[in-house]
Amino acid sequence: MIRILLPLLLALPLTASAWDELLVITTDFSSTGGATVLDHAAPWTAQVDAATVHSDAVARWHDGLYWVVNRGASNLQVLDPAQGWSTVFQTSVGAGRNPQDIVFAADGSGWVPCYDQPLLLEVDPADGSVVQTYSTAAFADADGLPETGWAVRQGDVLAVLCQRLDRNNWWGPADFSQVLLFDLAARAWIDADGSLPGVQGVTLAAVNPSSMPEPVGDGRRVRVGSAGFYGALDGGIETVDLLTRTTGGLQVTEAQLGGDLIDFVTVGPEIGYALVSDASFRTSLVRYDPRDGSGAQTLLTSPGYDLVDVAWDGGAQLFVADRGVTASGVRVFDALTGVELTAAPVPTGRPPFLIVMPWD
Repeated sequence: MIRILLPLLLALPLTASAWDELLVITTDFSSTGGATVLDHAAPWTAQVDAATVHSDAVARWHDGLYWVVNRGASNLQVLDPAQGWSTVFQTSVGAGRNPQDIVFAADGSGWVPCYDQPLLLEVDPADGSVVQTYSTAAFADADGLPETGWAVRQGDVLAVLCQRLDRNNWWGPADFSQVLLFDLAARAWIDADGSLPGVQGVTLAAVNPSSMPEPVGDGRRVRVGSAGFYGALDGGIETVDLLTRTTGGLQVTEAQLGGDLIDFVTVGPEIGYALVSDASFRTSLVRYDPRDGSGAQTLLTSPGYDLVDVAWDGGAQLFVADRGVTASGVRVFDALTGVELTAAPVPTGRPPFLIVMPWD
């Protein structure tokens, strides 16, 4: 198994020894959120509430800084770990837009998909201000909003997850979901299907893509995880080719994993980990073969909807956010064997929501 991982480890932008801490976004989903700093190595000491963020926030690392997307507050907040996790600036991206993610192009520009307005924003990395907006209205369903969320970049192509939920019907998937392709060099949407009128995205095999997508090491593909209709076990993980603008179909199904997909991470060609929720809303960490979903093995099951995020450090450790009522925090597992290294979750103050590695 170590031989399987070696080529992937050598290709990583940072090695496990090149950094010593990671960021955990925490929240109670009511009053406020926090940014807790966790040591990368055992005993994984936590600096609780190194910074304060919104109660609905995600974050990405870029060029030595952590960019926090305060979704509910519609602003960008930049934290500098070299300056005691102080806020460098906090800039509005426009009221009511509900920004979901930020991804940076090779030229340094930032790109922010919005959820409550049909827009993709280009932002200035110097101060977070909006430079230009690009409409996503053409990709919407009948309610007028495409629900764009997580994004990932491969070269000059930005891939944006487009859920297409019907807000007039309990927020269920309207019909189909897509990955939208944006040419960062030309500043224009890419048509994935010339046989249809207008500009089309890549239609996915499953609906409701909700997990952070993964870039594949070949520079042209991305892995997409979709939850489908909750309780139906109709989602899973598929790979989208950004050059052919097609999907290979579901390689891993929710039926194989044993529940609705929450999150996933690929550790090696034959090793993947996923978080799923069962019919009783109990969550589990499952190990599987990402090539075809075979060999699924449940490593941990929580008493409630507690396991919400999984992240790999690029080496031998896997980090899992556990929002358990009695003992919330971050659990650490051996990425090669799946054995838990922590005796209990490392406390993070508020319950953890997202684990951010210093290359996300």
